[in-house]
Amino acid sequence: MFGFALLGLAAMAQAQVSGEPLAPHHPEHVLVRFRTSATVAAMQTAHVAAENAVTVRSYACIDRLRLVRVPHGTVASALTAYRQNPNVLYAEPDYKVYASVTPNDPNFSMQWSLNNTGQTGGSSGSDIRAASAWDMFTGSASVKVAVIDSGVDYTHPDLVDNMNVNPLELPGNGIDDDGNGWVDDVFGYDFFNNDGDPMDDNSHGTHVAGILGASSDNGMGVAGVSWRCTIVPLKFLGADGTGDTSGAIGALDYIVAHNIPLSNNSWGGSPYSQAMFDAIEATQSIGHLFIAAAGNEAENNDTTPKYPANYNLPNIITVAATDSTDGLADFTNVGFFTVDLAAPGVGIYNTVISPDYGFKSGTSMAAPHVTGAAALLMGYAPALSSDEVRDRLIGTVRPVAKLEPWLISGGVLNAAAALADCNGNAVPDADDIKNGTSMDCTGNGIPDECEADCDSNGIADRCDIVDGTHSDCDANGIPDMCDLDCDGNGLADGCEFLAGNADNCDGNDLIDRCEIDFDGDGIINNCDNDSDNDGIPDTSDVCPFTLVGAPVYPDGRPVGDLSVDCLLRNDDFVGFQECLLIGQGGPGVFPARLCRTAFDMDGNQMVDLRDYQIFQRVFTRP
Repeated sequence: MFGFALLGLAAMAQAQVSGEPLAPHHPEHVLVRFRTSATVAAMQTAHVAAENAVTVRSYACIDRLRLVRVPHGTVASALTAYRQNPNVLYAEPDYKVYASVTPNDPNFSMQWSLNNTGQTGGSSGSDIRAASAWDMFTGSASVKVAVIDSGVDYTHPDLVDNMNVNPLELPGNGIDDDGNGWVDDVFGYDFFNNDGDPMDDNSHGTHVAGILGASSDNGMGVAGVSWRCTIVPLKFLGADGTGDTSGAIGALDYIVAHNIPLSNNSWGGSPYSQAMFDAIEATQSIGHLFIAAAGNEAENNDTTPKYPANYNLPNIITVAATDSTDGLADFTNVGFFTVDLAAPGVGIYNTVISPDYGFKSGTSMAAPHVTGAAALLMGYAPALSSDEVRDRLIGTVRPVAKLEPWLISGGVLNAAAALADCNGNAVPDADDIKNGTSMDCTGNGIPDECEADCDSNGIADRCDIVDGTHSDCDANGIPDMCDLDCDGNGLADGCEFLAGNADNCDGNDLIDRCEIDFDGDGIINNCDNDSDNDGIPDTSDVCPFTLVGAPVYPDGRPVGDLSVDCLLRNDDFVGFQECLLIGQGGPGVFPARLCRTAFDMDGNQMVDLRDYQIFQRVFTRP
């Protein structure tokens, strides 16, 4: 235990000194800690060299740690000066921190697709990384999302705040008040019944709407992928879940007329329709993104096309369904050439006809996860084109090996990666790199300013290594001059391993001569014979003693013949059996207080070092 604790501290110190990303930080603050040997004069000299830094605060709990102020924008150069000073233990930016955003919706824990902790028996982490995405952005009402489906229950308490409302239309008067060609279209339109009331009478569309955009962090029900968006219900499916192509085309006509950038389409089954193709193609004129469900026939769309999923148009994203283990749902359609990515679609809990909630499964449930993520991205980076949003969603999936043969991307939607913004400028990293705002010298998709720069020279470590400015003998991505060197001989420990100049028997990145060896046998504790796996070699762990005149067990075996282990991790207890026996008429009385509390909590019949010393003092005779 003790050896592992030291190892953890060593690793932590290394992380502080080297390999820090210049994440968002206060533009005028640096945290610097001086060595105990540094004099007041030496510290002042260091401050002067570091852009004439002025001490703002010291901390009673951390000796010689100072918060200093430097001129605006000079943090990097001040860090360089401090780190080059031998009196400085470490210096680092005053990083920004953020509240971790988790919605207060009471049934959020049931939504494994957003945050999978294994709560349904699935695999922890098999989700769309929604919680991490929300740390960056939770949505915007400025993004309109059409739900082309069976309608939406616009009175549902978990949807009402995110519903579209046309302020120019007076409900129920039978007049096209705003002159847009659709009568009484207050919330959207019903192309099934050809009226202005898109109320859901099936629940399918309401469930879809809740997945992509239920009102979130409102203390009720569930969370949507996009906490804030504007849902436009366009009904073309009836109570039995069926509808006509003409109704879907009518919905797309409405979308173009109202410049709606995004739609969810959890429906399909018709053969190829040129009219439907033309309608979807027409939406490209307004930069519309059409998210489609792949279908639920457990077939391959490459060989058995499904529409609208299979229309060969660049503004369509086709979505398959996965379960809570990242496996393909047993009903989902797939297609290495025709299905773009997967999203959760089994046992999805969300809104149904008011005021209820329920579970549904299908690629119908997978598609709105992607639509919700698209709404997040559109609100977060409104300058992105629909093509860029599409490429971003498909290009940042979480790879899953078992999906690779079945999908274009080979992975599951990763909302957090789609929004990734390491430098906090509200522009996705990939777009910073694309438009030249940030450089990416390694081509790994991470802006250079967000990469490790252990020597503070303004160049990412990996670039320093690639261009030969610094060596990296163990190829761990850290320049040798910044790498761990626990014995201070000027050689990175990893290089010593590779050169055969040092042992590392437990493979923990510390050379053996820097680790603990309690028994002095030349073998570190972690590699030594340790039968009870407590991190202490047996030769140091077992402390035999003899109790003169001690009582015997019922079988006649003297208690004094026992060998007792010394457990550092269990320093409050002795073995209860030994305590009772010795307290029954032995040569001295074992303290009653200890007998009452001396349980062997871990059941290993071992006594700790402190209690062994008590045994020696009370019972051993010369």
